[in-house]
Amino acid sequence: MRGEDQAAPDGGVSRRDLLRLTLGGGVGLAVGGFLDVPAMRAAARLLVGRRDFGPFSITGSEPATTVRTLRSLDVEEEGPVLVVTAIGDGFLRGMVRRLVGTLRDAGRGRIRPEEAPERPGPTAEARGLTLVRVLYEHDRPQTPASLEQ
Repeated sequence: MRGEDQAAPDGGVSRRDLLRLTLGGGVGLAVGGFLDVPAMRAAARLLVGRRDFGPFSITGSEPATTVRTLRSLDVEEEGPVLVVTAIGDGFLRGMVRRLVGTLRDAGRGRIRPEEAPERPGPTAEARGLTLVRVLYEHDRPQTPASLEQ
């Protein structure tokens, strides 16, 4: 799958991947049934940060390190579609799909949100997973402190 098990390509400093969850057919990963979106968002907040995401990867590659920085993990509602957007410095093979599987488990009540960092869910299907954007150093917002240098 393009975009997985890679740092941001071509000198990028960050990348954004998106996966759409549909509640009934359409483009994206079909979920079926009710999802507790506030529980999914609570779990997502607990997954953000720099840590060893090795448990969230799938086999088939051997990166130099499994430590990654997940800058944000958002769950947005667009009608009957939930859009999960992950932004980080790179993703392990299958990492975004495992993150989505974990959020889906939280949404179904299979795990409590606070268990998300320690209990990776199943690997979600790749259907609907898209590399949206690679951010480069010049794309970062300029802060007053950085403008003074």
